[in-house]
Amino acid sequence: MPESDIDANDADGSFTKATCTVIEASISSAKRRTRIFGGKNQMHSNALAIFDKYAMPHLKPGMRVLEVGIGKRYWLSPYRKMAADMKWDFHFCDAGNFGDHEPDFIRQSREYQIDCEPVSFDAVISQQTIEHVRNPFKFMMELASKVKNGGILAVVCPVSWERHRNPIDAWRLLPDGMRAALDAPGVFDAIAIKMESLAGTEAEKACQFHKGGDVYDTIGVWRRK
Repeated sequence: MPESDIDANDADGSFTKATCTVIEASISSAKRRTRIFGGKNQMHSNALAIFDKYAMPHLKPGMRVLEVGIGKRYWLSPYRKMAADMKWDFHFCDAGNFGDHEPDFIRQSREYQIDCEPVSFDAVISQQTIEHVRNPFKFMMELASKVKNGGILAVVCPVSWERHRNPIDAWRLLPDGMRAALDAPGVFDAIAIKMESLAGTEAEKACQFHKGGDVYDTIGVWRRK
């Protein structure tokens, strides 16, 4: 993308607020249905759509699931919402330690330290968080350390979304970058590493580096051996 497009957002690092579409998946009669509904959420519709396509088929009912980087509005997480239908043993954490009064909260005492036992979750998921960490390699290794043998790690990073500090905005990972971020040969097998544009409202398209352009995200899904 041209430098001029990036520099145009550098003055204050502001993030254009938009009403985004949220994808919420539910399980009914052993059949997953996806419903799109309007509302404010910390994730845009393409990030949710790419997760729904590549990660959700591997997240089964009854799993123990950890969402990392859930954000200040943790109650809006679509994965936390679907935990009851999926019969997940769901937990969440965030570097800001939001929601520390909730029973499913796990403390993150240091930047790259989640305070739970290693190799203890069937799935660890992270949406729209890796771009806000200083060291994506340390971040990924901490997430990976919590995944059980045979478990799933799924991470989504924006590609085309404009600059949005929280408190920093440092990375946009293409598929090669996502692949490189998890340096664990012989430990994890890649199931899917994709960059796609599957969804995007007009308001969301206005939030891209190229205003009005398609919304792209990269997802990495791995299985621990």
